[in-house]
Formats: sequence, C-alpha cells, structure tokens
Amino acid sequence: MSNLAKRKKAGKIFVGIGIFFVVIFVYSIITRMMLKLEMDSTVEAYHVTIDSYKPRQGSRTYRPSYAYEVEGKNYIYTPSASSTVKSYKMNDPTIYYDSSNPAHAVAEYEVGFDAGFITLLIFAGVFGGLGIKFLKE
Repeated sequence: MSNLAKRKKAGKIFVGIGIFFVVIFVYSIITRMMLKLEMDSTVEAYHVTIDSYKPRQGSRTYRPSYAYEVEGKNYIYTPSASSTVKSYKMNDPTIYYDSSNPAHAVAEYEVGFDAGFITLLIFAGVFGGLGIKFLKE
C-alpha cells in the first residue's frame, strides 16, 4: 500500500471519528433539551450538600444533593452521576421539576451547556480537520 493510499485511509478514519464526536454532541444537546422540556417549573434549591466517597482503589468521587421546596413540601434531589472533581456550584442552583410530580427533578447543570460540549466540538474539529487534510493530499 502506497503512502498516498495510507494517508487517504487515515483521512477517512479521522473524518469518521470527527463525525462520531459531532453525533455525540448533537445527541447530548437533544437529550438535554428534551429533559428540560419535561420539567415545566423551576425553584431555587435552598441547601446544597456534597457527599464524597473514596473506594478502596480509585479516586474520590463527589455527588451533590439539592434540597428544594414546592408548595410547602420539601424534596431532595440527588443526581445519579458523580464526579471525581468537586466542581458543583455551592450557591443555590435552579432546580427544574415536573409540577405534576415535584419529586421528578433535575439540577440546572444537567440541562445546560458545560465544558464537555466544548470538548466534543474541539475533538470533532481536530479529527475532522486532520481527516480532511489527509484526504486532500
């Protein structure tokens, strides 16, 4: 296989990887938008706690819990995901909830945009750009 053929093949692979990252980006945006649409009301959390867990092997993980009140009744929302970075907002974030079932809720950061979206776009651009460069040579 000639060098030109190898570069073309690498170009196709890189473009494919770039498209894969674009698909993940679009899927993430759509699922977050749909989640936000399910929640028809908002309230400010009045208390945030960060729980941490250190497994025998591995990194310490952090998970926030948000307390909020709807029509005089208190609720606590704890996301299923945790992070190895203690980067959650300690101020009182907005909680999005379903008014017909206030226990069904999500925190503001779960329906907004974050650095992960920028990372996906950067990866898509780098891999796609390299792939196109290889294909043009």
